[in-house]
Amino acid sequence: MVELTPRKPSLERILRAAVSVFAQRGYDGASLREVAEAAGVTKPTLYNHFGSKASLYEETIRWMHARVIRRLEQAAAGHTSAYERLLSIMQAELEQARQYSDLIRVGHSLLFLPDEVQPCIRPQELFQERFNLLLRVVREGVATGELEGKPEDIALAISSATSSLALAQALMPSLPVFRTAVEERILRVLFHGAKKR
Repeated sequence: MVELTPRKPSLERILRAAVSVFAQRGYDGASLREVAEAAGVTKPTLYNHFGSKASLYEETIRWMHARVIRRLEQAAAGHTSAYERLLSIMQAELEQARQYSDLIRVGHSLLFLPDEVQPCIRPQELFQERFNLLLRVVREGVATGELEGKPEDIALAISSATSSLALAQALMPSLPVFRTAVEERILRVLFHGAKKR
């Protein structure tokens, strides 16, 4: 993994450019030349940081993931109740999905590439870090009595719902069902259920 330090300002510029190029052109269509041009660096500079397109893509995904996790942690920190914290996490995650919908589509398309050209990304590690954040909030909600049930199951239900919404928004952003407070509507169903009382 490439370290971001104050002495490497061009590295973040490269990663930002890579997000844009991969999002617009897809993994197969993107080239290192395009990323170098978008970042305003030379191709040798790009090769100095990354030896291949796969390495650049892997680092771009890791960098984006780290940014998303930081954003989700900030969202959770701004509230006290489990409901508000989980809602804030869902809102932040879906906002990220709306902002980077093209990159989400590129990421999912990689699942269908032949093994010999797939970048080496461990999606289970990325999922686990995000899941652990949700699980921590849910466990605190169970400990305070705001939630009841097995924390892993509750966190998995919220994680699954959020992931499905994020992917659906990336693929079909204009669906009317996504227009108004979809995060709150879904979380309300998860919290209170749909069964008539």
